[in-house]
Amino acid sequence: MDYIKTKEELNNFFTKEYYHSINYNDYTTRTKKYDKTSLELVEYFNMEKNTSVLDYGCAVGLLLNGFRKAGIEHLGGYDISKWAVDNSIENNLNITTNPKILSKYHRYTFSLDVFEHMFDNDVKKVLNSLNTSCLVVRIPVKVANSKDFYLDVSRQDKSHINCKTKGEWIDFIESHGYSFIKVLQLKNIYDSKGCFCGYFTKY
Repeated sequence: MDYIKTKEELNNFFTKEYYHSINYNDYTTRTKKYDKTSLELVEYFNMEKNTSVLDYGCAVGLLLNGFRKAGIEHLGGYDISKWAVDNSIENNLNITTNPKILSKYHRYTFSLDVFEHMFDNDVKKVLNSLNTSCLVVRIPVKVANSKDFYLDVSRQDKSHINCKTKGEWIDFIESHGYSFIKVLQLKNIYDSKGCFCGYFTKY
């Protein structure tokens, strides 16, 4: 795959065509999958309904809408894609392209399948800006001594510009004020050889 090499191209990449691409098979139709994931996360972390949740890289808000259905009252989402924000599946999810939302405190921040789309300097800015107690990530990864993502599906997206091993991601995130707690091994969201899924606390 000839991955994107500039931030300018990356910023203009996440349009309607991207979310309806062959790789995603129309991302906007995945409501049931994200409803199950949200409910499972609510139960795993024993979230109270008045807790606050931020979805960084929320796209059209599928995960947030799942949290809303599960009873979580305080929701926020950020995405770089104006198209995704303008086409949110619900109007009450507080989704924005304004990064100022990162500085507002949220008990939980979820960033699922996002950091692989970002250059290191931009991930660093996000990690430093987040005002959160718990950061949950899911990131496609490579394995030791390889040069590209382990999973075929991860190699099919030209915006997957950041390829690290699990250990490298853990070290990178911890170097910006976080402590790695454990991997997640749930039914709908889980760690695997080709995908790092776990959570951190911020100190």
